[in-house]
Amino acid sequence: MKNKKKYFLSIALIIIIVISYLNTNFYIKTMQWKYNNGFHVGDWIVFDDANLNYRTIYDGQKPIGKIVFCYGKGLIIKDIITSEKGFYTNKGDESN
Repeated sequence: MKNKKKYFLSIALIIIIVISYLNTNFYIKTMQWKYNNGFHVGDWIVFDDANLNYRTIYDGQKPIGKIVFCYGKGLIIKDIITSEKGFYTNKGDESN
């Protein structure tokens, strides 16, 4: 019984680590994101230091959205003013 509990806790820890990594600015900035539906920032987004600061998306100096969640293949963002959600699909890293 103890082995099952250790196994479950190990798997849960690995899942938490992976989800945490996928939600880092490093991961989000190294990927290219294609518009899917909802709140629209652009058809094709590559984030950098100029347009993404922590979880806030900028258009020039103006904050326009927030990153809600990233699950590897998808990115969910939210309009700061209307709270409308937008969905983007991961199309690979910038080197592709």
